Amino acid sequence: RTRASLSHAGQVTSAALSNVGVAITRRLADIRTLSLPSPPRHTISVPAMRHSSTFRSFEDMVSSVK
Repeated sequence: RTRASLSHAGQVTSAALSNVGVAITRRLADIRTLSLPSPPRHTISVPAMRHSSTFRSFEDMVSSVK
């Protein structure tokens, strides 16, 4: 009888902890969904960047390493 009671208590505890885990996981998913920042907006396009002096000097440095 004691063994059956302990087994039942273990099953109840396991189910309760499982439910708590599911609730925490769902809550964390909700928080992540709400707090995701929007992707950064680029202020300059890549083709325009290629003509900038900074990009050209970087290209010069990289090509001189070869």
